[in-house]
Amino acid sequence: MPKGGKRKGAGRKKGIPNKVTQDLRERLLASGESPLEFLTRMYRAPEPTIRFEESPLAFVARHNQWDHDRLEAAKSAAPFYHSKLSTIEHKGAGGGPIQHRFEIEFVQSGKPR
Repeated sequence: MPKGGKRKGAGRKKGIPNKVTQDLRERLLASGESPLEFLTRMYRAPEPTIRFEESPLAFVARHNQWDHDRLEAAKSAAPFYHSKLSTIEHKGAGGGPIQHRFEIEFVQSGKPR
């Protein structure tokens, strides 16, 4: 019997998560909102309004913080909703490489100046 090395049929099958990962995912989903749901809620948060007796400077600081948090949440959630361009493979005709063609045209003018 051979020792070590790759053996046919050995190991965990592709696409089946390990028990710790599966248990963690189930506990996370059972505990309430997922991180992606939290990020989505943050970037969809309504714009703040000025509070009673709040100074304009405090409101501007709070609004800037809201704007910053909203942008960071959107940037963090974006990869889950939209694929990156680098994952798209560009191919030419028939699945081969893209062919580039350049044409240079020389135009002769009339009399030299």
